[in-house]
Amino acid sequence: MCRKILVPLDGSELAECVLPHVIKMVENDHIDEVILFYVIETPSKCEVQGFSSSALRDAFFRSAHEYLNGIQASLSGERVVVTKEIQEGNIVHSIIEYTKKNAVDLIAITTQGFSRMRRMALGHVALKLLQDSHVPLLMIKPQANRKLN
Repeated sequence: MCRKILVPLDGSELAECVLPHVIKMVENDHIDEVILFYVIETPSKCEVQGFSSSALRDAFFRSAHEYLNGIQASLSGERVVVTKEIQEGNIVHSIIEYTKKNAVDLIAITTQGFSRMRRMALGHVALKLLQDSHVPLLMIKPQANRKLN
């Protein structure tokens, strides 16, 4: 039984395909806390058409907060504590470090199910988590989401 689950999200509908599965686990009283986790990968030094790196960083954080607030609101009717965490850095490293420091029991993530060659070329986040994570992973293909609806 998992009491604390980390759900990495990136603002995409693909990443959100894991949410119905997480909700089912909540409904079955398998989870006490859901952590909605968003990692911002910002360049350390950049100027983009008049934006300073700090203005760009602030815009990324505002957008991430708004996005996670919406997801949190959609889960608010469930019987679970939903928290949000936004970090800046490398996605895989941030997820792994957070799980270590916060006693996370499970990571739930959507995967595209790439072929072996494509995963090697792209450095897929789910594959890296599978290789490096010290906690179990629930990996959901988007097609699996259709069976719950």
